[in-house]
Amino acid sequence: MKYIYTLVLFTIHFMAMAGGGCTIDSTNVNFFNPSPDTMACVERNKQYDQIIQIYVPGDFDLQTIAPNLPFPVPVTIDSLVITNVNGLPTGLSYYLNPSSGVLYGDSWACVQLLGTTNDTTGRYTLNLSGFISLSNLPIFPGVNANPDTTLSLATVQSINPTSFSLFVDVIEQGDQCRVGTAVPQIAESVSSLHVYPNPAKDQLIATWTSSAKEGVMALSNAFGQVVYQQNYTGAGFHLQQIATDGLAAGVYTLGVNNTLGSSYKKVIIK
Repeated sequence: MKYIYTLVLFTIHFMAMAGGGCTIDSTNVNFFNPSPDTMACVERNKQYDQIIQIYVPGDFDLQTIAPNLPFPVPVTIDSLVITNVNGLPTGLSYYLNPSSGVLYGDSWACVQLLGTTNDTTGRYTLNLSGFISLSNLPIFPGVNANPDTTLSLATVQSINPTSFSLFVDVIEQGDQCRVGTAVPQIAESVSSLHVYPNPAKDQLIATWTSSAKEGVMALSNAFGQVVYQQNYTGAGFHLQQIATDGLAAGVYTLGVNNTLGSSYKKVIIK
């Protein structure tokens, strides 16, 4: 395993931080739960104890990191390594489970924030040190010769600070947490549904993210007849290839349905 040596070093590093911990919730389907803007604020000079659940999907759309990409780029997450969390208020510590800080695709983890601070009130931005290793990237001529890549977590946060913003808010004891600014995040049942190429000729690729653990993806013609159907299992990112060379030219509808909701896209087949 290519990260055995790194894993051993990080295990030693995080073992030195033993003394706190958290229990992993394998039913969590969000990258961070709770999200930073719904997390409890830190009250000055008062013990803080916050558990954050983490889910690392096995598949990932690079558009999540770089929204300016003109089309979805599905890749595989091999591993995500967290070596440090910088920017915490003085007196707060973090404890990861697994303690090595090495997370693999399609796996769960959690972090505990624990301690007491007397730092001034305000928002403290958290920066992650470490890297994420991706594979199965498409080769773009003249851009990359090697389809595998490793990105630093700092780079990921800088490319898309909106989606990957991490912070804790420090307030005075008894003050209201984020007055008028807290925006609860409600997970969509089906999000980021994309189809390409569109129009399609020989093949259609559908990608989507589901918060439900099972559902159905179906392609229907203009008369509502289902011409292709595929069940899917597992919350997170999904990719499905559909052969369209045997279908009549026309307008179709691709839908993803589950017990929590549905999403649809119009598809043109030439």
